[in-house]
Amino acid sequence: GPHCSVPYKCPYSAHCTKDNVALNYPVGKLPRISPNKLLQLEKLNVEEINDIPADFALNAMQARVRECVVRGEDWVSDGLAGALANITYPVYHLDFETFMPAVPIYAGTHPFDPVPFLYSIHRQTQAGETEHFEHLCRASDDPHRELAERLIADLGDHGSVCVYSAFE
Repeated sequence: GPHCSVPYKCPYSAHCTKDNVALNYPVGKLPRISPNKLLQLEKLNVEEINDIPADFALNAMQARVRECVVRGEDWVSDGLAGALANITYPVYHLDFETFMPAVPIYAGTHPFDPVPFLYSIHRQTQAGETEHFEHLCRASDDPHRELAERLIADLGDHGSVCVYSAFE
């Protein structure tokens, strides 16, 4: 169960699972599947995504994943072609990390406000070449300005920024 890998991987996991059959699409790989849903599937003896009954309650993303596995087809958003047509090279693949202090430590912030302190960028040219940029704010003072200034410098003045989610 989840206790075998959270918060740390159990050193005896290989021993305990040596007789397990490798699964192609285990139900635990469904996006944001709750422990309760996993327990319900276990009670139904369902281990593979493609064996989940069609009437089993899943959220929209989980249902989409199930349908893709059952049909053996990839899913492509209707809006993907239009979004890709608007890309200008170079493309900057941006990810950043935040921390959320319960007690605000910087002026103008509130409890649990996300405070960015690190970013990573992969710059991709039209030829497919990539270059990596990163910045980690190490000072104890408010990192907002330092991070923003370095980010602007690394992104330059042309190209598209690609992010994993709206959070970035």
